[in-house]
Formats: sequence, C-alpha cells, structure tokens
Amino acid sequence: MMESFNSPLSSLPKINRTFSVYSDEKLESVIETLKKYNIGCVPVLERGTGLIVGVFTERDYLKKVDFNDPENSQYEISKFMTSSPKTLDISASIAKAALLMRMGKFRHIIVTRDNKLDRIVSIKDLLDWAIDNDND
Repeated sequence: MMESFNSPLSSLPKINRTFSVYSDEKLESVIETLKKYNIGCVPVLERGTGLIVGVFTERDYLKKVDFNDPENSQYEISKFMTSSPKTLDISASIAKAALLMRMGKFRHIIVTRDNKLDRIVSIKDLLDWAIDNDND
C-alpha cells in the first residue's frame, strides 16, 4: 500500500547520520566536515544548549564567503550561516516539508524532535521516498 504525502516525516527512513556544528567553530573546520562527509548543509547549534541557531549550506559558502579574504578560515561559522532557519517537527507531514522547501527555495529542511535536532531531510530524500512508494 502506498504511503501518503500526508504521512509524518517520521515515516521517512533515516538513512544517514545527521551532522551538525557549533556556532563558534571556524569556517575551515565546517568546510572540512562538508567535504569529508559529502554533505550539502549542516545545522548550526549553540554550544551548551544544543539549540538550533542556524544552518550553513553550500549556497551560504558561495554567496557569503569572500574568497579574497585570507582571514576567512579563522572566522566563526556564525558569520556565514543562515540564522533562524525553518524547521519542522518530526510529526509534520511529508507534504508540508515539500511545500516549505519549494516555497523557501531550499533543498534541505531541519527536522526536530522535542525541539532538538533529529535529522535533515533533503529534496532528494523526498523524491526517493516518492519513487519507492509509487505503485504504478
């Protein structure tokens, strides 16, 4: 039986480990994390509380990093991240996640459980889920 787009995000398989960084980490370290794990974004957490304060994406890297500034690698990621990113609770529907990403023109959404980071869901994850659940 095909699952519905009204199914909760918790019904998506959690395939990959979810990586995150702290807001006081250096840009160079965060870029190494993205490269090492071949990921396109990382949630940025406040050290000590674990609260989500931002997200750093490939797009942030391309648009916000001045490649002519030799000091860039020593700046904290908080200088380059997108602050207060959109998040969804794990109980939100798959359809809501797809709509939010489409309307916001972003490829990843941070999913929370009890207001803490649970996972990242990408457009690719949603497409894979739709294809796997297509009974045609």
